[in-house]
Amino acid sequence: MKKYVFPLSLISIIFLCAGCPESFIEPDSKLIIMNNSDKKIIFFDQFNSPKDTLLSNFPFNLTLENTNSRIIGPNSSATFPGSYKGILNDYQDDILMLYLFSRDTIERVSWDRIVDEYLILRRYDLTLKDLEDMNWTITYP
Repeated sequence: MKKYVFPLSLISIIFLCAGCPESFIEPDSKLIIMNNSDKKIIFFDQFNSPKDTLLSNFPFNLTLENTNSRIIGPNSSATFPGSYKGILNDYQDDILMLYLFSRDTIERVSWDRIVDEYLILRRYDLTLKDLEDMNWTITYP
């Protein structure tokens, strides 16, 4: 048994040092969201077919904790790098759905109520051409 400990340990160290291949896709574009309102907003984006627009299809419930990096302050803008071009090129039937929520709504209202009452500020359904025509800038309101 002891004669296998060193080779197994060595193999384990090699795998740990090499790491796993990244499934991360390199960003190929930057989405700029301008918030011209006097309230904090939260954005969430997902790629879907135009027939799949329900909030209940979100991969998870939105909370302040899991949207903290997606808050845009009043009268300000934020840039979000992503792989928007590549994904929209690869899946041409899909669109980028960009949802804007009030930060206060996410903080104070249950996700079930947000879904049931569709409590969003605005939803944009965007193709690659739309994004390019808009110079990758979304302005709210």
